[in-house]
Amino acid sequence: NSDLVSKLSFIDLVLLVVGGVIGGGAFSLPQNCSESAAPAAILIAWALSGFGIFSLVMVFFNLSLRRPDIECGIIGYAYEGFGETVAFLTAFVYWVCNLLGNCTFAVLVFSSLGYIFPIFGDGTNFPSFVGASLVIWLYHFLILQGVKQVAVLANFLTIMKVVPLLFFISVVSYNFDSSVFMMDFWGNHLHDDVSGESIGIIKQVSSLMLVTLWVFSGFESACVLSGNAESPKDVGISILAGFIVILCIFVSISVLSLGIMPQEELVKLRDPSVAGVLS
Repeated sequence: NSDLVSKLSFIDLVLLVVGGVIGGGAFSLPQNCSESAAPAAILIAWALSGFGIFSLVMVFFNLSLRRPDIECGIIGYAYEGFGETVAFLTAFVYWVCNLLGNCTFAVLVFSSLGYIFPIFGDGTNFPSFVGASLVIWLYHFLILQGVKQVAVLANFLTIMKVVPLLFFISVVSYNFDSSVFMMDFWGNHLHDDVSGESIGIIKQVSSLMLVTLWVFSGFESACVLSGNAESPKDVGISILAGFIVILCIFVSISVLSLGIMPQEELVKLRDPSVAGVLS
């Protein structure tokens, strides 16, 4: 089927990377980041996570240049390097990660709809389950129509996700209050709920990095679809470009929110917490 082998442009690949990474986690960053860390720890965690993910991005970048003949990204690399068994396990784990990511995003979508339609509640009740299942199956059948057709829809959905986040960033940037941001900058007043002991900067950073690393899941999207790229050289560059865009958005959301509301108020927000910050 010629539709299934339609090629993806550089812009398509970049939007696939951005759309693959920006999911439910991005809209929950203000609350998730403030839950266990102060502004200083948040900045350090993003710096460390950014450096780590950048290192992985450069690995994919170099692999795409050295072996443009390998398709299917991480699965193809695993097959070439370690054989069928490792390739199968890589594909299976990758599928599980995407499954969990889709479930998380589905809960967030219907939790957001719960603000308007109370029937969906917090996104975890039966009506939300039915709605999320229908959406995921609809997307599945669209995928069967061909990669290029899905890319068009994915690009549209990516734009629909990025535009609200850019609007959020612009609003909080305009209303940013440095005095609020500097309140308890090092987290001296953070204490463990169980032991009552003060939480040091190292523990704050290590706890937060579970969040900052998780939200980068999916940055390899363009690599997985490398066989459908117009030019194999576009794959590595698109991953790098997408990573830069994503990092700027994530850091802006989590850091600028601390200049709008104190940490103790951000922690109490329900998902999606960006809505709580705007309100």
